[in-house]
Amino acid sequence: MHLNPMFSDGLVLQANQPVRIFGEGGGTVRVEFCGQTVQNTFCGTKWMVELEPLDYGGPYEMKVTLGNRQSLLNDVYIGDVYLIAGQSNMQWKLSEIGAPEEYADNPLLRLFSTTRVQGGERFDPVDGWVRASTDTAGDFSAIGYLCGQRLQRETGHAIGLVSLYQGAAAIQCFLPSYVFEQNPRFVIPAEERFDMTYPWNAHPSILFDFALTRISPFSFGGVVWYQGESNCSEAESRIYHDLLHWLITSWRKELCSDTLPFVVIQIHDYLPRDTENWHMIQKAQENIANEEELVETVITKDVCETNLIHPLHKKEIANRVAQALTKLMNRRP
Repeated sequence: MHLNPMFSDGLVLQANQPVRIFGEGGGTVRVEFCGQTVQNTFCGTKWMVELEPLDYGGPYEMKVTLGNRQSLLNDVYIGDVYLIAGQSNMQWKLSEIGAPEEYADNPLLRLFSTTRVQGGERFDPVDGWVRASTDTAGDFSAIGYLCGQRLQRETGHAIGLVSLYQGAAAIQCFLPSYVFEQNPRFVIPAEERFDMTYPWNAHPSILFDFALTRISPFSFGGVVWYQGESNCSEAESRIYHDLLHWLITSWRKELCSDTLPFVVIQIHDYLPRDTENWHMIQKAQENIANEEELVETVITKDVCETNLIHPLHKKEIANRVAQALTKLMNRRP
């Protein structure tokens, strides 16, 4: 029996939501944490136990017994955990925006990295939860780090970031296969797709299967979604609105939370792609906040460089994301 890699020293769990602990293998599982004890026996290839929601706090120890083996997780906090997802503008590192003055030792800001299909990340699941420091912060997502740093300082709570991104990935990569089975019109021929240069875009659902299913059903405080640049063909831009709705619905289902907040970062104005298709993506992202519960859109076009596909002015975007997350967290049942 094995614990999922998310459950390691330095773990951050979401406050005031069910605490789900999971892994693979069959046998007896016993979890002791914050005065709660849960034990169960599983016969399949996957297991999951659930504890009652807990208030902010830490550091704590968590004792997990799998069959005859016992693991003790140290430095565990109950805080706020956000899933940061999308393509390269979310993936863009703090070191790539030229902001070394922002690097800081903050042991209460932590990152867990899912495996990227392309590879090349400094951190991956075997590293567990990486604490922000002058040595590690440069390899955090710039938006994730700047947003998380602000929220941690404002609230005093531990902040966990879970990365799930892949540069140049189309939204189809992040959707489960049943979405395409139920909606054949979403299967766009390769010649009508915007970006088929990268192999992952030839495989709908690859990132849903490869990354999201490996961290579910972990409890999150919210999702931050920054994507759209790779879907600006005419055919794809027409259905992006519907694909975005399905993304929110399917991720809430996979992560076992109908009230999971989403912050959608609208792609900025980029002059080399000043087309109707690009504007349709922007419109879909702006409208989604009025069409789905617990969704906020962050506007970026007034602060981003219009000549760069990867704008460097990400601090103001991160501030707006932090404000949107705070607003949604206060509204969440």
